[in-house]
Amino acid sequence: MNVTVERSTGTVRVANTRGAEAAYDVSAVSLWAQLVQVTGDEVVVIDDQLAGADIPGLVELEMMVSGMQRRLEWASRLADSPEGRRPVCFTPNAVRGLLLPVQLACIGKTALQGGSPLLDRIGQHRFDSAFSLVDDPLLNGRSGSRPADDEGVPSRRFPLVEGGTVRGFIYDAETATRAGVTPTGHARRTTFGKPQPAYSNLVVGAGELEFEQLVAQIDDGLLVDELLGVGQGNAISGAFAYPVGLGYRVTKGEIVGRITGTQIAGNAYDLLDRIKGLGREVRWHGSMAAPHLVVDGVAVVGG
Repeated sequence: MNVTVERSTGTVRVANTRGAEAAYDVSAVSLWAQLVQVTGDEVVVIDDQLAGADIPGLVELEMMVSGMQRRLEWASRLADSPEGRRPVCFTPNAVRGLLLPVQLACIGKTALQGGSPLLDRIGQHRFDSAFSLVDDPLLNGRSGSRPADDEGVPSRRFPLVEGGTVRGFIYDAETATRAGVTPTGHARRTTFGKPQPAYSNLVVGAGELEFEQLVAQIDDGLLVDELLGVGQGNAISGAFAYPVGLGYRVTKGEIVGRITGTQIAGNAYDLLDRIKGLGREVRWHGSMAAPHLVVDGVAVVGG
């Protein structure tokens, strides 16, 4: 068992030649835990993390530990992987693989370069009505929160997708001027570089189902907890083919064992238009929060 805790603090001050000025303190605490179990030739790796502006509370820690124990129990049994197009439940950790194309497509700079598949879809229904994605820099206790961006533009809650409808893209001052729109307060400056559009706290809207209810919907499919190779290739197109780093077979609503050598494929935009259920509990991984999410029609290739 490996556990790492990191804490950083600092102060940000932003000023420009027109007299705007903003200053605020920042704090970030991350706790990462990894469990490695070796049994003969089999190696099982289970990890989890907590991140926020302060040290996590006892309830969060207990949920983290119990979750890892439960996943270890599921992994103690092996199961054959199903084949073909199947329903898949993505954990909050694995949901990030589905969201990456949408994140990239909703950056104003990408739209200006003509590379966003959502370029002409603002105000249109593109995803399942259950799907919403918001960038919220004003959340309490989150490491990505800030009162203003790195150009002094006041922060505000910004919906990217609302009820399946594309609402807008994020911009810094430069890309907003080129696009003829108002800056959205998403400028992020590196130490030596000029500002670029960047997210703060991304939050996927929760549903109403408990985890057990989500799994009960799956007659023969997968629970995917970790994907390998996320972000490689042309991610913005939405097409993906990811090896499953950690996943489990679900048969008649029951998790029957860990799968190995399995790959899943599909198009993230299409799958997010076929949501079969969203969990009511949202889990944070870094600066992104998401619930468990079930989609249908994922191509599964077994090992």
